[in-house]
Formats: sequence, C-alpha cells, structure tokens
Amino acid sequence: SSIFDPSLAFTSLRFLGTLNNCIFTNITIKDNAETSKYYPLDITKGDNTTMDNINVHVKGLNTSNQGCFGILGSNNTILNSSLNIENHTSTEEYKSVVFHDNITIDNGANNNYNITVKGWRNIDSNPSGKSIRMLFANSSNTKTNYAKVTDVDNNFIIEQSKNLQKDTWMRKEIVDLGTGNNKQLEINIPVGFTVNKISANTIENLASGITVSLGTSSTQKDNLLSNVSKTTGLVSKTINELTATTGNRYIYLFANGDFQNKGKIEVTLELGRISQYN
Repeated sequence: SSIFDPSLAFTSLRFLGTLNNCIFTNITIKDNAETSKYYPLDITKGDNTTMDNINVHVKGLNTSNQGCFGILGSNNTILNSSLNIENHTSTEEYKSVVFHDNITIDNGANNNYNITVKGWRNIDSNPSGKSIRMLFANSSNTKTNYAKVTDVDNNFIIEQSKNLQKDTWMRKEIVDLGTGNNKQLEINIPVGFTVNKISANTIENLASGITVSLGTSSTQKDNLLSNVSKTTGLVSKTINELTATTGNRYIYLFANGDFQNKGKIEVTLELGRISQYN
C-alpha cells in the first residue's frame, strides 16, 4: 500500500507470541495487489492449535518465501484450507506451501495438515524444481506427523507420513493418431518417477486391422500396455514399478501398420515418487 514506506513489507495476517489451545475457523484472506511478494498469511508457533477452513487468495504471486501454512510446535491441525493463485510467476525452484522451522522438523509431533492449492505454476518441464515442496519433518523425527497438499491444476498430490513423502502425479493426453506407425506423446515419465497405473481410452475407432500398444522405446513397444481397444472403450493396467530410472522416459503409441488418419486415444498415466527425508 502507498501509505507505507515502500522499503517495508508486511504480511496481512501475522501472529504475535505463542498460540496454545486456539481455534481459527472460516477465515478468508485476499491480497488484491497485482503481484504479491509475500504470502498474506504468515506461519506461527504454538501447540494444540487448529486452523479449519482458512483460505488464502492472491492475484499474482512472485515470492521467495517458503510457504504460508505452518504452526511451529506439536499437536496442531490445519484442515479444509487452501491457497488460491490467479497467476503464479515465480521462477525460483523448490518452493514450499507447508513450512516448519528446524526445531519442528526435528521434534514436532502429532501435526496433521490437509491443504488444497489452486493456480500453482505448470510443472511439466521441471517437476522436481517447480512442484510444491513440503518442509514438514525429517528422518531424525520418529514421531507421528501427517501432511497432504493437493495441487489441483497439476493433478499432483504430495503426502508425508513421518519422514516418508509420497508423490502421486496424474498426467493425461488426448492423441490423434494421424499417419505413420508410431506416435510420441507429449507427456513423459520424468527422472525419479515410477509408473503406478496406465490406461488408454479409445475415443474414436482405430483403422481396420490395426492394433496399437503403448511402450517406452522401439525395443519395448508394449511394456506399458500390450493393446488398446480397437473400438471405443477403456483398457487399464496396474504396473507398480519398484525402481525409477535415472533419466526421462518417453511414451509411444506403436502400431502394426499405418494409422491411416483414424483413431483418437486418451492416455492417462499415474506416476509415483517416494522421498526419504534425511
């Protein structure tokens, strides 16, 4: 705001001192600045505190801060809460929405968070650096803690139980087969991720006599799915890979002949990634 010294910065909702046995419910905070350099909600500290239905809204977000949801202590709960971003322009990597200080990361207990994020930047080109990070608990902390952050726009879910983080990423693409006997998809399997499940929904019938499979290379033409439906219909497979590869893997539709400009297929990929915090 122009009424303040421009060299100073303020978070709209700040907490002074330590919170104990407090309950905050049904709060909406909106920052109407064209670009927010700071989250309008600040982290706080305390024990046995609950935040329920706390919703933060910003127009533009370009911040170096490490998140706005966090109660530094134990036995704290944040549920049914959300961060809503109209335009996320930050290019900094490894930015979090949930943030704890080192003391809580090492010693916090019985913290339970469930937060939804809408409008987070696209992560396709760099899922490791651009996806939402969670600074919650590490391996030295053996106490029970749980947090879940759902990135709606990227169909990406981050869950951490104790010191183990599990990410689940749903990716979809509709492919017009066109001509030729193979087609590379735009979506891929990035380094560090494994394939949990894959499905192919044939939206438009294939050409007569054509069979199509899904694979990751010319030598592995059907390692993801041996056959898609020749007529409209869905084929799914649970894969549950145990080991991620060290490089990106591309996905291809392979056919036994020319696609003949017939056929449209929606491919849905469920990817997983597990991280152990040290």
